[in-house]
Amino acid sequence: MKTGMSLRSICNFAYLLTLEVLLESPLHPIQIVLGKTAPCLVLSIVNAAVIVVLGVFVFGMPMRGSLLLLAGMALFFLVLSLRNFKDRLA
Repeated sequence: MKTGMSLRSICNFAYLLTLEVLLESPLHPIQIVLGKTAPCLVLSIVNAAVIVVLGVFVFGMPMRGSLLLLAGMALFFLVLSLRNFKDRLA
């Protein structure tokens, strides 16, 4: 969901022709893309953490396996999904 919001945000800039104004700024294009995707990545990480905490403490689901591995794989998935949307724009 968050990656779709990031993509929609970038596409809205392109649609409204303000992306051209952003590209004329002294920022490198990768900085613009990172600036648009970083907040979505942070929100997605917080969302995943809240889901795990609710599952364990509210619903009483046992946490089996490595929490570090779960966090790493979730981060890996989020980064790849954001990268996939960035590649579609190029």
